[in-house]
Amino acid sequence: MEAPLAAAIGAGIDIGDPRPRLVVDIGAGIVEMAVVMRGRVHSARSVQYVPDRQAGHTVPRLPEHVRERVAAGVHHLLADLPVPLRRTARDGGLLLTGGGARLPSLPGRLTAEMSLTVTIAPDPARATIRGLAHACRSPDVWRLTSA
Repeated sequence: MEAPLAAAIGAGIDIGDPRPRLVVDIGAGIVEMAVVMRGRVHSARSVQYVPDRQAGHTVPRLPEHVRERVAAGVHHLLADLPVPLRRTARDGGLLLTGGGARLPSLPGRLTAEMSLTVTIAPDPARATIRGLAHACRSPDVWRLTSA
């Protein structure tokens, strides 16, 4: 199961919904951006990077070039959708998951750059593992994602 799909499940998104949802999963060294709908990852993009830590701080930073590529990647995902679905995806906003979802200023910056509502998943660092655990306990989720 792809990480953005598992993260969407772990964040409580109804992945069987025919409406597209934008998910950005920010982990250690990779940002995965995806459109999730009908139990599948419809389209996806990713950016790999070397995690950058500020001297003397334990909070990781997302390098500037990666932030720019995230915004561009989400714009490309939206552009790849048919117009009616594009509007629906924009209305649904952007879900941030992963350990990097709580990076300072990231939600506000993404909101400003993309004119999207940005939501951080509950306990975003564990959203993917929660989604995988849910999928293992619920055969209906596997049927939906493998159909």
